[in-house]
Amino acid sequence: MITEIVILITALIIFLILYHLNSRKEAKALLEERKEYNFETFISSFSDDDVNDKVIKAVYRKMATSTITYIMLKEEFPVLATDTLIEDWAYDEEGELDDLIEEIQSYLGIDGKVSSEGIETVRDLVLSINKKYIA
Repeated sequence: MITEIVILITALIIFLILYHLNSRKEAKALLEERKEYNFETFISSFSDDDVNDKVIKAVYRKMATSTITYIMLKEEFPVLATDTLIEDWAYDEEGELDDLIEEIQSYLGIDGKVSSEGIETVRDLVLSINKKYIA
């Protein structure tokens, strides 16, 4: 009985180590795909819009540091304005997008609520929060 428990615990530990190593490998591959992108390329995608730099920085920082690449590798994940929040960022659970918006608003000191309705991309997110920020 004790031998079986030891074997199960050992198997579980091995599984967790392999899972961790695979996750790090996937995170590195994702970073490699976006190696030419950074905060400067993100902010430049709003050059034709009247968007406050604080809003752009807040959205970028929140999203870039909320990924597995940041958690596992301590590297920011490059954010693109064209990224979709559901497909690219997996904000698909009920209330996840609202929570994200609320966290960014809180950081920026914005009162009132920004509706998540119609927000599909990171660009939509920045523009929606900016409307409330400059109001």
